[in-house]
Amino acid sequence: MRADFETVKAITVGAVRIWEREDGVHFSRFTEEEEAGWYTCSKVLGDRCRSLCGIRLDFKTDAKEIAFLLSFGNKVDVWLNGVYNRTLYFADLRESGVTEVRIPLVDQLGAPYSETRVTLWLPCHGGGVLGFLDADGATYIRPVEYRRRILFLGDSITQGWNSERESMSFASRITRFFDAHSVNCAVGGGYFSTATIGENGYDPEAITIAYGTNDFTHWESFEELHEHCAAYLDKVKALYPNVPIFVITPIIRHDNAPRKAGSFDKVRKTVAEEAEKRGMTVVDGFSIFPTDDYYFAGDGVHPNEAGFAEYALALIPHLQKVLHW
Repeated sequence: MRADFETVKAITVGAVRIWEREDGVHFSRFTEEEEAGWYTCSKVLGDRCRSLCGIRLDFKTDAKEIAFLLSFGNKVDVWLNGVYNRTLYFADLRESGVTEVRIPLVDQLGAPYSETRVTLWLPCHGGGVLGFLDADGATYIRPVEYRRRILFLGDSITQGWNSERESMSFASRITRFFDAHSVNCAVGGGYFSTATIGENGYDPEAITIAYGTNDFTHWESFEELHEHCAAYLDKVKALYPNVPIFVITPIIRHDNAPRKAGSFDKVRKTVAEEAEKRGMTVVDGFSIFPTDDYYFAGDGVHPNEAGFAEYALALIPHLQKVLHW
């Protein structure tokens, strides 16, 4: 049973735009207006916003095997019935002449499932195009239903930068913990900019915002940083007036010498103060992330997978306290 375009649309989670071309199905986390906004920040950020961070195909099927291919893009994490199965590296596979990857829908001892929940996490660090998806022997391919809806906003840390596996960022872990439909609109290198967010048709029940570490190094003065932080928070509040919003102040960065925008401590306090003024819940980044090098990806800024796990575990109680989930 080959999934047609409408079926792919129905089982896609995390995209606000989906369209089909000759090379397959394309996905985006942003509206065309938002994507243009990222390009007004810089070409680098515009290109990065085209990554498929947090986008996944999530469905239930009675198939015995699935087959699929990315015609463009690299890593895909495969989960079966809520358990990590494998990571596929499509850039290498295509180069070696592979035209499809087949995944048997069986348990760890090789016994076939009567029904399988298949989750394919698309490339977090880059773009991707789904060439096709087959469900061999299936009589159905059904979307998964979720209990919650979460919108993630932020920079590379929320995107999952330097996570070896696409499904292991803190946002992906939070998504699985709360059985949530989610959209992750984080972009590596991002900073407070009202141009990057607008009406996208998504209706979240909770929002996390985690900016500040790039603002610390980007803006030429504290006044600039303060103005853009306040304007961004105002816009999010206006777009989602009745949604609980959690603002996570920057986690520790090892390179924290003062910049033109001021000290790192001043930046963190400013983000917290502006969020509190607007009735948003502040989560102190220092309280949810370790300082030991073991939890960093080698650059003193980005968590590794162990760091993302600690981040998610520590953040969950803050969300539960307010949301009562």
